[in-house]
Amino acid sequence: MILESDKKIVRELAKRYMELVTTDKQKRSRERARNTNDLIQVRPPVILDEIPWYQMDIDDELTLRCQNGWARNVERHFRRCLYYFKYFKADNNFEPFFRVKRAYDSTGIGIEMKAVDIKRTDENNNIVSSEFEDVLADESALELLHDPEFTLRPDEDENNMLFYSELLGDSIPIRLYGFDYYYDGPWDKITRLRGVEPILFDMYDRPDLRKIGCSPWAKVEVMAEKIGRNYVLARKPNPAFVAINTDPEVIRAETEETVKACIKYGCPYEFVLKDISTVSGKPQNLIVWAQTVSEVLDEYYGKE
Repeated sequence: MILESDKKIVRELAKRYMELVTTDKQKRSRERARNTNDLIQVRPPVILDEIPWYQMDIDDELTLRCQNGWARNVERHFRRCLYYFKYFKADNNFEPFFRVKRAYDSTGIGIEMKAVDIKRTDENNNIVSSEFEDVLADESALELLHDPEFTLRPDEDENNMLFYSELLGDSIPIRLYGFDYYYDGPWDKITRLRGVEPILFDMYDRPDLRKIGCSPWAKVEVMAEKIGRNYVLARKPNPAFVAINTDPEVIRAETEETVKACIKYGCPYEFVLKDISTVSGKPQNLIVWAQTVSEVLDEYYGKE
C-alpha cells in the first residue's frame, strides 16, 4: 500500500519535471547532441555527470520526504532533475516519461571484474580508489567470453508497472524498458578487466577510437588539429577546478582554449565534466562552473 502523502509528493515533482522537460530549450539540447554526434560543428553540448549529490543540497531541496523505499527512489530521481534544471546551465537530456526497468536474469559474459584493493576517504562518497586483478592477461582468456543469455520475468514487470502507475498517476507517462537508464563506460570496464597500462598499448597498436576523450592534461589544439572533422572531441574539463574553490577566470581560460582550437580546425566537440568526487560541500562550485562555461559559449555562438 502506498501512502497518499507519498503519492502527493512524487506526483507534484513529476508534474514540475514534465513542465521543464518539454521546453524548447530541451529540444535544442537534444538537437545539439544529435548534430555533434553526426560530426556537425554546432554550439557544443555541456554535460555534468557523476555529481557528488550528497554534498549538493541547498535549502533541503534534495531532502527526501517519502516513506516507502521505492517511492523515495523516484522522489530522489525527480528532485535531482529539478535541481539540475534550476541551478545548472548545461545540456543533460531528460526524457518526457518515466522509465521502469524490465525484470530479468542474466548469465553474464563469462568473466567478472575482481577488485583486490579498495580505498576510500569518505564513507558517503561512492567514488573510491580501486585496484583490479587482470583477468585478461593473455588472449586465451577471451575464450571464456560468451554472449549473455537473458530470462525475462513478466510477472514481476506487471507488479512493478502497477506500483509505479499507482504512485505516479497521470503526472507523467510511464514506459517499461530493458534498462531504466543506460550508461556504457567501456574504458571503465576494460581497464578493470585488463588494467590501464596494457590498454594504452592496445590503443597504440590498434587505433580505431567516433568520439575521442580529451583529458585535462592533453594538448587540446594538437588534438583538434589531428582529429579535424573526423571525430568528436570530448573535452573533459579538470574536476579539480571545482573540488575546493571555483575561480571563474580559470574556468574561462580552460573553456576558451578548447573553443578556439575546435573552431579553428572545424572539429565537432563537447564538454563533459565528470569524475567529480567532491565539491567540498560547496554546491556553488558546480553552479559557477556551469554558468561560466555557458557565458563563454554565448560569446562565440550567441545567447541561448
